[in-house]
Amino acid sequence: GWFPGLAGKIPSYGLTWTLFQQLKAIHQRRNGKDRPPTNIENGIIGSIASATTVCIMIPVDTIKTRLVTQASASAIAAAGANAVVPCAVRILREEGIGTFYRGLPPRLISVVPMMGIQFMVYERMKKVMRDRDVTKAQQRRQLQRQEEQEETAALISLLLQEAGESTSTPYEVISAMPTISAEEEEELKQLVEELELEEELEQVPP
Repeated sequence: GWFPGLAGKIPSYGLTWTLFQQLKAIHQRRNGKDRPPTNIENGIIGSIASATTVCIMIPVDTIKTRLVTQASASAIAAAGANAVVPCAVRILREEGIGTFYRGLPPRLISVVPMMGIQFMVYERMKKVMRDRDVTKAQQRRQLQRQEEQEETAALISLLLQEAGESTSTPYEVISAMPTISAEEEEELKQLVEELELEEELEQVPP
């Protein structure tokens, strides 16, 4: 019975999710994009979407149930997709169109609350995960800004240090020069005069 099950479940879930998204878009157009649906509203929208899908897909569900309960597994496997249409035609001829919707009330009671809760939890968890991602992105940007500020501060400190060293170098050179007293200066002058006198005497011819 896997083929009848797939034939009923896949379109059913696809239609339910499509209706949910369309109904949510209508809600946002009526209330503004700045006001997303609340958890309760998402549950109500999901219930409406699932109820609509059940009403549309209940004939397929009835055919699936008949094939699974009344036909043998080997017959269903041998017939495959070809067993669906003959089963539907036989039900319509022998029991009437109302038979397709005979199981609608219990189906609605079992499916609608389940899907409403499912959509409510889904939208809530999606919001939580999106907010968590936004928080992590903000933390990453803040950490990046702190690192950039630290790098800028380190660069400014280095530039100021280099400028201070360049400014203090001439003063250090001057301050490092040896200082002489007045007596030593007078002796140096006399020594220079004596050297000059000796050079003049050497230049005079004999």
